[in-house]
Amino acid sequence: MYTSIVIISILLAVLGPPLKSRYDSVVFILKRRPDNLPSVSSFDSFEIKFEESIRNCEDVYMNDEDGFAVLSCDPGRDNWNTVMGTKIDPQSTGGLYLYNYADPEATPVLLNMVNFPKDRDFHPLGLDLNPGTNQLIVASHASQGSGLEIFELDRKSMTLNHRHTLMDPRLPTPNAVRVISDYEVLVTNDHYFRIHQNPWLALAETYLAVPGGTIARVNLLMLEVATVARVPFANGIALLNSSHVAVASTSTPEFRVYEMHSMGLNLTMSFATPFMPDNLNTDSAGRLLIAGHAAPGALGVVAKTNHQYDLDGKGVEGKAAPEQRPRAPSWVTEWDGNMEGEMKDLYLEGLPAEKGGYGCSSSATRDVGRGVGIITGLYEKGILVFKTS
Repeated sequence: MYTSIVIISILLAVLGPPLKSRYDSVVFILKRRPDNLPSVSSFDSFEIKFEESIRNCEDVYMNDEDGFAVLSCDPGRDNWNTVMGTKIDPQSTGGLYLYNYADPEATPVLLNMVNFPKDRDFHPLGLDLNPGTNQLIVASHASQGSGLEIFELDRKSMTLNHRHTLMDPRLPTPNAVRVISDYEVLVTNDHYFRIHQNPWLALAETYLAVPGGTIARVNLLMLEVATVARVPFANGIALLNSSHVAVASTSTPEFRVYEMHSMGLNLTMSFATPFMPDNLNTDSAGRLLIAGHAAPGALGVVAKTNHQYDLDGKGVEGKAAPEQRPRAPSWVTEWDGNMEGEMKDLYLEGLPAEKGGYGCSSSATRDVGRGVGIITGLYEKGILVFKTS
């Protein structure tokens, strides 16, 4: 007993100041009122598109060489979200859409999944494509168990040939994926405790910033998984260059920069964010785009109530009109990659009483050459397509 007290006292003495600092910043964000946020847009123009055909898009892969994107969308998130704790019904599943954004007249097309297991549902989160091998790796929180779904993309036939489902104890809660070679990817696991199995422990892990989340290195040839770093609520991940990677820590809130080497990752620096960061993407100019959640309390309300609204316009009896639903604000910023560099706000939408704008920002990416970018919303209809000069 005495030994335990001594250990706890030492841990509190060592961790107390940084935990207090993190606690203060998290509490500030949790108490933030969406209607007190300003509306900011640094874009030349933007438009919310495809509201009638896609919704709940969590992540986006952009190929700025060929001018197309792959969107990870899941209307079923209203009823099944193992990150936010919604566990109503997993049967309504998600899909992946190919969007040729270089063509102004193009619309997203649902990719046909071939040979996907019939006994497994599909709830996609993060994804990444290896353009050299056409291998698309997707994190999915299926009700049968979370894992990575590995496909081969055929853009001509608009199909995804399913090659393998990878489930591993070191991939308990896969969230974001980043290709680092033809046969390796880095995968973030947002929690150690799954919220739908251990809700109180998962919430404690989130709000106490316990480093239960991990970064895993996955060998796709050998189907081997190794844990290479631990991060509180590890979320989005992006390559900054050939030797460094950035990882979002949603609950701290910050993003961390790691140096990659053959044995793992070394933490080199971290940068606080004024919101809870979600996905990260790097554009061709080397700038890191960070999308996230300005008012997590409002996002939590959306996650709990979205299933009560007739968002697909099917006239379902007992469901409320979609315009009555709660909304949660967006915050997207960029970092220029310099240690002394400042972050610049790209899009901030507080969603005032009239419920305008685009909320729940979860990912942002940009084609610098074409001056086109995309923002996705975790619980939003359509996507935001912006233009810059």
